[in-house]
Amino acid sequence: MLSCPENNSKIKISLSLLSLTAAFGGLDLNGAPRGNSWTQLSQTANAGDTQLILEAPMDWVVNDVIVLAPTSYNTWEAEKLTITAVSADKMTVTFTPALQYKHIGNILKLFSILLPLFKKIISNF
Repeated sequence: MLSCPENNSKIKISLSLLSLTAAFGGLDLNGAPRGNSWTQLSQTANAGDTQLILEAPMDWVVNDVIVLAPTSYNTWEAEKLTITAVSADKMTVTFTPALQYKHIGNILKLFSILLPLFKKIISNF
């Protein structure tokens, strides 16, 4: 575990990464503390769209890179997107490039129970 003296935050690093670092040099980790790194779509995003409506507000900012997971059986339909704008309520993000695939974000109501139907998971890295 590494610690940051500026804000007393702790970072867990895998043993293999520490071993590699010890053998070949140092490790500097920089960046701002972030909140939740993932959410789901509030509505379906179609191929060609350049905006996502999120289920929860996120602290993402312009130039963050996010990955939109596929809803089909084809894992190659995951899409890497760069955020170009974030709405004031942080529930809508605009990105580039435009989506190549449809990403389902609907809710199925069955027997008065709301069930997620292929809800998209979006995460930043």
